[in-house]
Amino acid sequence: MAEPILLVPKEIRKEIETKMKGQDLITRKIAGTAYRFKRISMKLENLFYYTKNVRTGSTRKEYIKDNNLPEDFFSREKMTNRDTQVAYHPLIFAEAIKREAQFKAQFGDGDTPGNSSQTEEIFISKDGIIYNGNTRSAWWREYETEQYHSVNCLVFEDLEREDEIYPVVNKIDPPKDEEIKQDIRWYEYIIQAIDQRGNSVDEEKEAREANLEIEEYQKYMRMYLLAKEFLAEEFEGYESEKFSTLNSKRGGGDGNFLWGAFADGMAKLEKEGLPEFIRYEIKMDVWSTIKDMNSESPKIPGQAYKAINKIFSDSQLNRYKKMFKDKIDNSGTLIDDEEEYTVPNDIDDRGRKRIEEIEEQNAIDRDKTNQNAFGEGIKQLTKKLRTLSANNLRSGYNRDLALEEFSELENEVVKVRKLLDKSKK
Repeated sequence: MAEPILLVPKEIRKEIETKMKGQDLITRKIAGTAYRFKRISMKLENLFYYTKNVRTGSTRKEYIKDNNLPEDFFSREKMTNRDTQVAYHPLIFAEAIKREAQFKAQFGDGDTPGNSSQTEEIFISKDGIIYNGNTRSAWWREYETEQYHSVNCLVFEDLEREDEIYPVVNKIDPPKDEEIKQDIRWYEYIIQAIDQRGNSVDEEKEAREANLEIEEYQKYMRMYLLAKEFLAEEFEGYESEKFSTLNSKRGGGDGNFLWGAFADGMAKLEKEGLPEFIRYEIKMDVWSTIKDMNSESPKIPGQAYKAINKIFSDSQLNRYKKMFKDKIDNSGTLIDDEEEYTVPNDIDDRGRKRIEEIEEQNAIDRDKTNQNAFGEGIKQLTKKLRTLSANNLRSGYNRDLALEEFSELENEVVKVRKLLDKSKK
């Protein structure tokens, strides 16, 4: 990797402003709003990563924790520090590695040339912060490809502050080279929102700045809070605040389906007005299920989110209500002191046992339904025969064919009747 030269911020800003003077204004629409830019060329080694990139919120926090660094190590105030920039490179480069084959095909890797040079400008501020294009820049810098020495940039003409620029770049469409589009993990949106938040909370504003619908943002927030609480327990394989450990071994990637099912289920419990102690009991069943699913030798078959959906199914919630009926009638005050809400001793096996109970009860319920299936089928046959006779027993019908088939029907009726009589005995 080529080390960044990183001129002092004042020098970089002076260079950018000098280059902008001779350039025409360019207007680009982003999410329907027009913004003004100037196109310039800059040496990549003299630009700064935007160290608060939405893709790296969790990895930044983990890096700070693992290296015992101050909480503001990647802050805007320290963003242009050499140590901060050098430390940030492997974090953002790791995002490029997730699409290694695509990046290599597009841009090459130093040893082999890519299919093309830079096709899309990166977006920077007047002080040289790369607000959009960090992942591509990390790849170019790592392999010192031809793009490393000079990259095409669009500089915001009218926007300068971070709180002005980052909501805009969150809405920028990915490069036309769709193969290098990077997926953003669901919890990164919330981590960035909290990181950018001031003294007050404005969910609608945070959703807009994250380029999310308000409902989607609120669900991610519920998922984040549930995951944070779970991680705080530091079960085996998990560590407090380390959201990267949420990656599900079964059920998909960053656990989007798993934690989405959990959040939807808990919202359902609140809507139904179940007492807090029941909600806690159900939460413990889910925690245990998550622990089992991501263990080295899971005992619950299938995908984690499907198992969680079973716990929150209507039929199972009715069973929970019956299970705690006597306690619900007692105003739901089984547990009065919050300190008593502790992780149960049987947490390891709790989820497995609950899923087994659900499967057994579902099988019983299916059997009960099947008990009526035969009789209901006979009822439909009788109704069908009645309709056939009413509509077709007129002159001109094939009487011989009807009698032949009716004889076959009578034979089957006799056989089934004998089986019914036999089962009675």
